[in-house]
Amino acid sequence: MALRLLQAKIPDTTREFLDAVFREEQQIIDRWEEPLEGGGFLVRLLLPQNHTESVSDLLRKHFGNQTGFRAVFLPVEATLPYYEESEEHKKKAIGRISREELYSDIASGTEISRLFILTVILSAIVAAIGLRRGDTAIVIGAMVIAPLLTPNIGLALSFVLGSRNLAKTALSANALGLGLTLILAASIGFFLGVDKDIPAIAARTEVGLGDILLSLASGCAGTLAFTAGAPAALTGVMVAVALMPPLVVCGMFLGTGAWELAGAAFLLCFVNISGVNLSAILTLIAQGVSPMHSWRKDSAKTAGQIGLLVWMIIIICLVGLILWRS
Repeated sequence: MALRLLQAKIPDTTREFLDAVFREEQQIIDRWEEPLEGGGFLVRLLLPQNHTESVSDLLRKHFGNQTGFRAVFLPVEATLPYYEESEEHKKKAIGRISREELYSDIASGTEISRLFILTVILSAIVAAIGLRRGDTAIVIGAMVIAPLLTPNIGLALSFVLGSRNLAKTALSANALGLGLTLILAASIGFFLGVDKDIPAIAARTEVGLGDILLSLASGCAGTLAFTAGAPAALTGVMVAVALMPPLVVCGMFLGTGAWELAGAAFLLCFVNISGVNLSAILTLIAQGVSPMHSWRKDSAKTAGQIGLLVWMIIIICLVGLILWRS
């Protein structure tokens, strides 16, 4: 079982008050306290990963307004003696990492940095080379790099949490990634040309209803990988979603002036983006991800409903467009 060590600096408290606060939290495996100079305590709590959110909410509720309060979440490789969670506690577990850990993991992937830009450029180049050669292994390599998956999951999380800051960074990362890829791919298409008869390229200009189902399933799987704190599982999701190859094909056809084929490739890319966002919002809501404070939950619920409605309308329109084209 995955464990977490929650370390909190609480400047203004007493041992008696800490006892009272933690008395009802039976999921705390162990607890250590170290007095701080000037008062307060440094508290360390060993917890099952699935119960971290409830304890962190409790700490924020009682101590979050104190100047100098800070909580840090640390993964635990192992502990002796081995801890076996009771069936009662398993039933109460939320089945995911805490809201704070999830936000931190996803928000870091939506930041526009030199690394993000370099990753987008490299992924586009790898995809273009693989597509032009018709080499599936190289194309899969571009899929695994997958710089655009996290910003889309981040956009879904911003709706569920009602976070404008996360929405802005996710949209900015998506816009930059899409734009940079199209410009780079269009340049490759303009100078080197593109053969529409290569199977790997032709496949990215064909869109069916199965692609919508694939994007929905992949988006759900990707979100579950994030919420479970299992980044290793994302590799398969990155390959399944495949945002980069159709986008590169679209750019290369734009560079050669083949507008109809470019539109078909972009349609496949947009189907993947829409499916990922819709299924991610549904999955996050189903897992009970929401803001801590009750006064923010109503606005976040409204934002989540708006996000669901927008993406559902888009998916319905895409289904109609695909049926019309076929």
